Amino acid sequence: MKLNQVIAVLQTVKAKATKAKIAIYKLIQKTPLFQGIPRTFAPVAEDSYVFLPENQTLQIKAEDFLSEYE
Repeated sequence: MKLNQVIAVLQTVKAKATKAKIAIYKLIQKTPLFQGIPRTFAPVAEDSYVFLPENQTLQIKAEDFLSEYE
């Protein structure tokens, strides 16, 4: 393999890595994707209003990004 071929391959690999890094960085900026929150409410008094439980599921794990970037 000649030096110019190695340089061309290296530039392609660097460009793909940079593109993947930028895409991951943009997704990391969206914090609601990483927040999984289960909420349950207990009434303060017997005759007070009872709130329904809330659940927000986790949409993305950081581990998925790390394995994708490798």
